[in-house]
Amino acid sequence: MSSILPGFLSQQIVTNHLQTLETRFTPWDDASDIFSIFDSPAVEDEKQKYLDDLRSQLSQLNTENRELGNKLRYVMHHCQGANMENERLRVENQILHEKLMSLRQALVLRQIQQSSTCATWSCVNSTVVTVHQNPSMLRDHVI
Repeated sequence: MSSILPGFLSQQIVTNHLQTLETRFTPWDDASDIFSIFDSPAVEDEKQKYLDDLRSQLSQLNTENRELGNKLRYVMHHCQGANMENERLRVENQILHEKLMSLRQALVLRQIQQSSTCATWSCVNSTVVTVHQNPSMLRDHVI
């Protein structure tokens, strides 16, 4: 068989080649030779540079994460303050609305008491109130 192969092949290569054909696996006497290219100084330098780049990216992302967390807390704090102010204004609006309705009611009653037995007044939203009773009877009634 060695006479068929070119003369530069050694007997070891031919033997390994035949074993590969029989078992479909390449026999390795010393597997460390295969991976020796990964242990070269150039590869180690690339690995170190890659790790340094990853550490730098991690540091940058951690900084950005802290900044975003701070911004979120700032916005949430002001949002909570705005919500509290809105609630206070809603309550104040309700109180003022009730006072206004009470004053309107008192005004209508006063006008009814000062008028004759039949009178017409313009009230909220252009509503017209006409009274055809004795105003003294309305003192104990709520409008």
